[in-house]
Amino acid sequence: MKADLVEKAIKELQSLPENIKEEHFIINLIASAFVEMGKNEEALQLLTTKVGRKRKMDELLMASRYLMGVAYKNVGNNKKALVEFKKVYAENIGYLDVDKLIKELEEQLTS
Repeated sequence: MKADLVEKAIKELQSLPENIKEEHFIINLIASAFVEMGKNEEALQLLTTKVGRKRKMDELLMASRYLMGVAYKNVGNNKKALVEFKKVYAENIGYLDVDKLIKELEEQLTS
């Protein structure tokens, strides 16, 4: 049931007018819904094509980088996940559980 609601939310968000659905906040919502559904590859595709090259870190970009890290971790690409989490950490060491995730991934990569 929850998956049906999440899928319906994605469809609604994707049907928004182009100028609205290109807003960073909407992109993050869609990517977050994809991660929630276990569709990490789709989340990564969306995030890397829409926000992957932005450099100026703000709250929305931190959320995007964090989501990219989560999605990379979920698909088993721990090196890329670590890179994304470190970008967030460099901007805000207290962002969600990013410090814990970095430690966890560094331990996995060194063992």
